[in-house]
Amino acid sequence: MSSLLSCVFAICHLLIFIASFTSYGAAQDTL
Repeated sequence: MSSLLSCVFAICHLLIFIASFTSYGAAQDTL
């Protein structure tokens, strides 16, 4: 159960990282 929770936690972190990276790239494009 804990391994599944850690996997979901890692996936959430990865999605947040990708979202922040893409939003940063979009901000750089508009600049």
